[in-house]
Amino acid sequence: VDGTNHSIAGIGPLSVYELHRCRGIGGLLMEEVIEQLKTDGCIAAVLLGNPNYYPRFGFKPASQFDLQNEYGADDAFMAMELQPDALKNIGGMVQYVSAFAECDA
Repeated sequence: VDGTNHSIAGIGPLSVYELHRCRGIGGLLMEEVIEQLKTDGCIAAVLLGNPNYYPRFGFKPASQFDLQNEYGADDAFMAMELQPDALKNIGGMVQYVSAFAECDA
């Protein structure tokens, strides 16, 4: 964030093959990712995704934490604290690693 490294994970696009949707697979994947990030010591996670889907896992608009993103995504840019008050006083521009920009979503 703003050139300072924090243990914040950027979660890539989540997708379930169309024939297997509506079976809870996506939810199970997200729950497992969140638990693994906590185990790995990440303090928070950010993602770009459907603002109607990810709040069920605890994600909130990143703007509530004074976080911005380099892609101009507004409501689709969300954040989740994995430790209490992890994003308090961190605010700023979240910069993804260069490999993220190379992904074709």
